[in-house]
Amino acid sequence: MKQLMEYKIISGRVTEIRRSWMPVRKPGEPKPKRAPRVAGTSSEKKIRANEINSAREAARIINANFGKGDAHIVAKYDDDHLPGDYEGAEADLNRALRVLRRLFKARAGRNPIVFFLTANWSPKRNAPARLHQHLVLEREAEPIFREIWQGGGYSMEELDNRGDHSDLAAYLVANVQGRPNKKKWHVSRNVSRPIYTEPEPVADVEDIKPEKGSVIKAHETNCDEEGRVTSCYLRCLLPTAPRVRGGKVVTPKKEKRGGRHG
Repeated sequence: MKQLMEYKIISGRVTEIRRSWMPVRKPGEPKPKRAPRVAGTSSEKKIRANEINSAREAARIINANFGKGDAHIVAKYDDDHLPGDYEGAEADLNRALRVLRRLFKARAGRNPIVFFLTANWSPKRNAPARLHQHLVLEREAEPIFREIWQGGGYSMEELDNRGDHSDLAAYLVANVQGRPNKKKWHVSRNVSRPIYTEPEPVADVEDIKPEKGSVIKAHETNCDEEGRVTSCYLRCLLPTAPRVRGGKVVTPKKEKRGGRHG
């Protein structure tokens, strides 16, 4: 049996709200078995959906862990240091990250927070690109990685205070192509994960409302073949990061301006 449900995903200042029909099992009812997956049978629609989901998952990690002043790094290779293949480039980056962790921990007493991927595609040209690396690092770790990187070119751009870095995440994910059934990006173990609220039953799929005081960044609906809305999605940006208490999203109250005058 399926029931119309709503749940929320909180990543830093970003709250995603989704309403969709979800399977609901009766107490004691066994979980249905999934059909076995067959490699190479994914449809173009499914591949596109996986791409979107990968970008959204990446955005949640970035939004939950990074903010103004943190760094997006592009680390490139000159001819003398270019790895022979994608796996070689991944291994090269992992070696550099091991050195980063050792040096950062010696200075800060903990491991750095890192989002990283090895890129082989140019989204701007929609064509293969020379192997290179993308990383998002906390600001204190960037100077250390700059010292470590010996592959060739290096550029850094500071993140701004926009709070929702979904566009950056989509761009980063689009830098990896031709890697079926492989995860496109990776993170350090100490990242903060997005918070999922418990799904709650709702009466109307389209009566979806943003969090109070938020700015709507995305609003999407899916329809069946007859044009009926089957799911609805909102992505909202709040002035400050909300909390979850008792399964409910708690939006911090705005501070009152001024005060009483005697």
